[in-house]
Amino acid sequence: MPLARLRASAPTARARADARGDGTRASEIIHRRAALVTTLTTTLTTTLTTTLGARASVFDAVPDAPPVGSCAECVGELNGFLNACETAGEARASCVSSQNDDAERFVNPWAHEYGKREDAMRALVETATGKTAIRGRAGPRAGGTAAAGRLSFDARVEAYDEDTGYVRLLLVPRGDDESKDAARAFDAEFLFEPGDEVVNVRVAERPDASGSGQRRGTFKLSYTNLVTYDTNVARERAEELRIALGWENLPVIAAFDPKWSDKEQLWFEKLFSAARGERPADYDLDYMRDAMSDSFVSSNRAVDSLIRGVATVRASYLVLHLSTLVMPITDVERVVFLAYFISHVPATALIDSQVVLPSRLVPKFAKSALAWHIRQNNDVLMSTQPRWLVSLVTCELVFQFPFFFYAISALRRRDEGARGWLIAYGAHTATTMAPILQFIHDSAKLTARERWSLMGIYAPYLIVPLWIAMRALGSGPLFASKTKTKGQ
Repeated sequence: MPLARLRASAPTARARADARGDGTRASEIIHRRAALVTTLTTTLTTTLTTTLGARASVFDAVPDAPPVGSCAECVGELNGFLNACETAGEARASCVSSQNDDAERFVNPWAHEYGKREDAMRALVETATGKTAIRGRAGPRAGGTAAAGRLSFDARVEAYDEDTGYVRLLLVPRGDDESKDAARAFDAEFLFEPGDEVVNVRVAERPDASGSGQRRGTFKLSYTNLVTYDTNVARERAEELRIALGWENLPVIAAFDPKWSDKEQLWFEKLFSAARGERPADYDLDYMRDAMSDSFVSSNRAVDSLIRGVATVRASYLVLHLSTLVMPITDVERVVFLAYFISHVPATALIDSQVVLPSRLVPKFAKSALAWHIRQNNDVLMSTQPRWLVSLVTCELVFQFPFFFYAISALRRRDEGARGWLIAYGAHTATTMAPILQFIHDSAKLTARERWSLMGIYAPYLIVPLWIAMRALGSGPLFASKTKTKGQ
């Protein structure tokens, strides 16, 4: 019996000891947690104070807000419209607006994808202020100082009215932006149309009386000038925010846009006009037709005839000059064209064919190569593979791929009978490259640096076919005579 009592009391003693040990450990854990909470609270308070103080100082340092009204420098919504910017010659600050009717200050309105404009307004504010993650690519233009994946500016809500659909944000560059544009503040205004997806946009720099000197710009492709140097930073601010939102540009039929107006000359048309001696049309033809009398036009018919005569002479000179480009294929060019067609065979068979062929027919290493290329260069064309690309690649496999072997043989043998085939290939391939390059240029998922890099990868498939077609034109020999060495 005593042994049984001893056995029964042993667990009780151990339980009491364990209870005392648990109490001590619990007390230590409570003290540690309290110390950790105190430390985190102090650190968080210090961080928030520093951050908010820094941001407040950044916003406090910007120039005063412009007045609300209907002037070119004013802000606000007036009768369902935003203000237009001053014309390029009179503007003192960077500005773009969807209400402008000139190419320098016009920006396309946006299209959101929300059913209600109130939801779109909230999405705009939350994305601009950093409360929600960005949907598209963001960061400064062409590889600036700010990290990719975030906006290069801080935003503060200045006005928000869901009744009228009006939002105004103050955009100030982040503190880590050390560029020349770091001190520039912009008022970004947005007017959401009721019952529609249209968003009118206006981004204007707040005028600074002290001035800030020459502004940094970016090179951009242009329909009218081929390449332009744009220093309108307001356009870049608007485009960066649009890309971050993942919204689309709405096309607008404008008189100054060469895509819609035949009065505006494209860059290559200007070259031919200059060769013909024609003066560039820097005036409104409709206005001239209404303002000028018939007698004035009649009195200048003699001058017009003289100009046409001079233009004919200059056009003949231009044709003679272009004829120098139509000459036989040299030995160096033949080697370049051979290398082009030889390298095109595996590229078409292993990479391009993945757009059309079933996945089971594509080798694993080819899939890995394409995946690496898409990750490395952010190739939006091959990653999205739009339906029209399928038709182009089908033509490439059916028509171009067999031609590669014929072209390699013809170039190697200097076959004079390949002239027509080379012209047809060059014209066909250059035509198919036009929508590809346009798709890359207009993609909202690419930064400026990625866009130029990707277009540079595809550009040889436009340049070389045009080069081949140009050399194949003409009635003379297709290939230059072989260079004879000494002793032959």
